[in-house]
Amino acid sequence: MIFFISMLAIWWMSNLFTTIISKEYLRTVEIYGIETNFKWVYLSSVQFLIGGLLSSLLLLARRIPIFPENVSYKYIVLAIIGNLIGNNATNRALQATSVSVTQMIKGCEPIFTFFFVLVSSRHDTAISISTSFNIFLVCTGTIIFVISDFSISLVGVVAAIISNLAFPLRNVALKKLDNLWIDPMQQYATLSMCSFLLSLPFSVLLVIYNPSVVGQNVNYYLLSSILHFAYNLASINVLSLSTPLGHAILNITKRIFIIMFSIVYFQKNISLDEALGILIFSIGIYCYKYNFTTNKFTRVVTIFLIIVELIRLNHTWKSPSLSNKISTKFSTNYDVQTAWVYDHDVPQEVLDNILSFRKLNPFGYVHVYCGNSHCIDSFKKLSSTMFIVEFLNLKSLFKKTPLEVWIRKHSYYKILAGSNYEDHLSYAVTLAMLWHNGGLYVSPRYHITEIYQFNESWIAKDLLSDKNSEILGISNLAQQHPVTFKLMDLFVSEYLSEKHLQYPSQQKAQDWLKNIQKPSKEQEKILFVNIKYLQLSSKLFKSTNHFACLSFSSRDRPAREVNVGDEMQVFPGNQFLPFIDKFIDREEINIAKNHDDINAFFNGWWGDKRVQWPPTDNIHPVWIAIHTTLKQKAKLNALYFRNNSPIGARDYYTKDLFNSLNISSYFSGCMTLFMFYPNPFRTDIIYIVDVPKNMMNLIPKNIKEHSTIISHRIKKNENNSLKTYREAFNRVEFYSQAKLILTSRIHCALPALSMGIPIIFFETFEMPGGGGSKNFPSIRTSSYTDMFHTMDTYKYTKEQIKKKLEIFDWKNPPPNPNFGKLKRIRATLWNEIRTNVHYRDAAHKFGIIPVTQRNPNPAEKILFHFIHTKVQIWNWSSIQSLESIFYHYPYASIIVHSDYLKDYNFTTFTDIGYDVKVITYMSDFSLLINSPDDVQKLENTPENSKTYFHFKEILKLFILDKYGGIYIESSVILLGKINTQSNGVTDWDYSSVILSSFKNEDNIKSCLHEYLTNFNQVINSPSAISYKKSLLKSGQYLVQVLDCHTNISNMRSNIFSNSTVILKNLRDLPLSKGTDCKYILNEFCIFCNNIY
Repeated sequence: MIFFISMLAIWWMSNLFTTIISKEYLRTVEIYGIETNFKWVYLSSVQFLIGGLLSSLLLLARRIPIFPENVSYKYIVLAIIGNLIGNNATNRALQATSVSVTQMIKGCEPIFTFFFVLVSSRHDTAISISTSFNIFLVCTGTIIFVISDFSISLVGVVAAIISNLAFPLRNVALKKLDNLWIDPMQQYATLSMCSFLLSLPFSVLLVIYNPSVVGQNVNYYLLSSILHFAYNLASINVLSLSTPLGHAILNITKRIFIIMFSIVYFQKNISLDEALGILIFSIGIYCYKYNFTTNKFTRVVTIFLIIVELIRLNHTWKSPSLSNKISTKFSTNYDVQTAWVYDHDVPQEVLDNILSFRKLNPFGYVHVYCGNSHCIDSFKKLSSTMFIVEFLNLKSLFKKTPLEVWIRKHSYYKILAGSNYEDHLSYAVTLAMLWHNGGLYVSPRYHITEIYQFNESWIAKDLLSDKNSEILGISNLAQQHPVTFKLMDLFVSEYLSEKHLQYPSQQKAQDWLKNIQKPSKEQEKILFVNIKYLQLSSKLFKSTNHFACLSFSSRDRPAREVNVGDEMQVFPGNQFLPFIDKFIDREEINIAKNHDDINAFFNGWWGDKRVQWPPTDNIHPVWIAIHTTLKQKAKLNALYFRNNSPIGARDYYTKDLFNSLNISSYFSGCMTLFMFYPNPFRTDIIYIVDVPKNMMNLIPKNIKEHSTIISHRIKKNENNSLKTYREAFNRVEFYSQAKLILTSRIHCALPALSMGIPIIFFETFEMPGGGGSKNFPSIRTSSYTDMFHTMDTYKYTKEQIKKKLEIFDWKNPPPNPNFGKLKRIRATLWNEIRTNVHYRDAAHKFGIIPVTQRNPNPAEKILFHFIHTKVQIWNWSSIQSLESIFYHYPYASIIVHSDYLKDYNFTTFTDIGYDVKVITYMSDFSLLINSPDDVQKLENTPENSKTYFHFKEILKLFILDKYGGIYIESSVILLGKINTQSNGVTDWDYSSVILSSFKNEDNIKSCLHEYLTNFNQVINSPSAISYKKSLLKSGQYLVQVLDCHTNISNMRSNIFSNSTVILKNLRDLPLSKGTDCKYILNEFCIFCNNIY
């Protein structure tokens, strides 16, 4: 009995989770051409393969042959075909329509089996009246449920019916072969393996067309396949332990259970019509399977319910209101949604228009998505609780829609769409809002005089006839409506074809919407209503700001080939631009002098002697991540660079060059280390990119044979400069999916490193793009070789490199080293970029910020504590202490204990992935003292008083007892890593500047008790001294105190004998050149653009 119940539970639950997971996999929409329509083929093939392999292994373990002997080919072929078609049709139905609809239709499978047996039988078989009536109930209940679901897909219904035809065909054929099977598992193994072999050609074609399908949502289709096998195995065991009738009854009950669970899981609203459909279906299927003879009263009551329901449905379909027909969720309180996606400030006319939405809808909310911080501030000033204002996060909004793929390519598509990009973005946001939320959407472009509050899907008809209108500018669509999905599909296809992007074009969408007004399109039926509206001036939606990216039309004019590395460096900057409506030729930048003011990133190589420095006054460049060897050019333009300093240098050579000219400069790293292409799919492809021939010979032969070799050099196309950008971005997409990359191209290695791809980098004087000499490495690459798996010919012989490559883990390439340096470079770049509000807002809008960091090992996640009380000043010197911790511990967690600072004070850190949070201490700590008033009194004592020190010492002990970790004073700068594995304390001026302990340490508890007992004594009391001595027994950190006001000599060798230093008088800025204080502050930093 226990075994039977266990098998029954596994059968039901594995079938449930198989269905849910398969649905989740099939509805994670990605636009990769054929993949959108044929993911079900790949899922079915994997299910066949996993099921066949696992069942075969079980049979072999029991010494039972996988395939039977003396096979009747006629029936086995029918069974295999039925199994192949049935499983594929089921998955296709799941992709096209809801789980509940699929399961309802498949619940009719016994009826189809009955008719198959009837037709195949040579004997006359009469159908009783009771059986006929039960079949009628099942079919009627299913039809009522299906036609009551407005989101129903005809393709899904047909696929489910096909599966109902295929599986009975399989079952009848298998019944003819009853005496052939030794074990029921043999049936499953044979059908699965043969079905897999038949489906293999189609799966191979799908993978050839789009290789990325293999890496997409692997966990979904593998788990689905394993559970698919589990429920088939459990079903076979349940059948062996019960009668066929009992198994059939349990199967029907299981199906109803899955329908109910899927309705709750997928949050599907059920109408009265659908509920009656399920009830009639359940009555009919149970009566049929139990072989009940329904009495006259039951038939009369059931027929009466059916007649009433048919009258209701007839009235619903003929009435203007389709509220009973729509099953997906609508906004029941008639909230209005709108969005301001544009970079420029919200004009007052637009703001007034959005306010009018509130006046017209006094009982609902106005949900506003803002694309910039000025928009947020404008609505905050209203002080109205009826406005829900949210900053627009495109990455989150477009998730699990076709637009998710589109937004990944925004750094390239901005180039293609030009000044129209923001209008296109506005349309995409409308589609995503309607898809996820459903309900009423009104564009800020349209002023309306009435809110249409009827519960149905509709679009303003007049907007379809205007080519310059937003076709969904005034609309009310059901959540996840098929029309919305189709419009997203059409929009993305326009971008994939790269046509008609230089002007607003929704012609395809308008034509398609006009076409579906025909009655034959019942699946996508939608109302087109006449709405009174006024359209605001289009000038209000056009920015007066201009943003440019560098172009390279004048580069290497005589050359036949170009290196796309220059274009690769453009995309990271494009990520932070709201749109791109200008181009600046790098070699001829002053051609743009007659234009309006232009904002641009000037990162990249500035080595051509034709370079026109300084830029004209109308160009406002961001001088970060630049590389140059033009010392004379820089010297001639030193005044310009000083006025625009500090200059972010891509490498240490450029930094030293500017500093030698008395131009403030810092190492910013390369902008490509901020390149994000959030591709969740990884392949097993290894790319070899422009590796010199002498290094190619060292790569293992089997690796070269199974790798893809590409180059950054392409043929120059004088008539199509966009082609070069496209070729460059294609490589970004390739690298984002790679398993490993071998290269000597720095602008292949750095963007791939940023995207988390392991890199083997060959450092040699024969590098493409300019290497070093035979004695010195390249100034372009030497700043980064500690971030790759570097094969350095300046350090190793060819034989040593060959040996290193032979023992490299090619199967599971290890992550790139020195991730802490990558985080510091990103922090420095972001700290400079964020000073411009346009770039800062775009970074948040496009999901570049906050940066998600990889999960560290537990040993890397050290906990540090800071305390900030009322009398303390939290300034840049305190921030510098935090920076020094993250310099040495990039995965550290820092808790700032304060009742006065907030989490937003540390967004500069958290934006880039560092872990800082604020915790209030007043409420917990007051429990230790007699009353909260005593704590308040202590906090208000002067900072230099002994009582204040006494108060802080108790607070430190309390924090370490509760959390464990390391307490550090905000005046301490870490010069290296400290011992985190034992307790320790260091005193200075009556205070513990570094104090570490494990959580709930007895020593800390006893010290805390001693302090509280002698609370009223001064800090140098005997009890306090004894407490310090007891802690000192467990360890002491060496700290050197450095007075930045008096320190004028270089004592670096003495300082670095310790791991920590206290810097005094940091408020006396600027610091003297060449001093230890200046060196320490500018060396152990993560926001290194702040030069002290």
